[in-house]
Amino acid sequence: MPDIAVYLGCSAETCVERVLSRSIDCEKSIPVEYHQDVINIHEDKWKGNMQRIGCKVVELDWGNSNKYDKDSLYDMILKGDSSLLLGDLC
Repeated sequence: MPDIAVYLGCSAETCVERVLSRSIDCEKSIPVEYHQDVINIHEDKWKGNMQRIGCKVVELDWGNSNKYDKDSLYDMILKGDSSLLLGDLC
């Protein structure tokens, strides 16, 4: 059982932008609604399941991933640095 899980959240629109920027033909037709459904499932089910088993969930706003220093992100997550969180550590 994990002690901590990291949820990298972003909007469905950001997902679509990133998919399109990869220029992979088979991904170009995935509708924004599909991305929103996947986000909803993760937010409604996955995070809740992690919390129910006693796992701390750290949510990061990955819509603007450039705001994080990737070299120190790991250490900051392990320390539970509240400046990273969208929500609280559960």
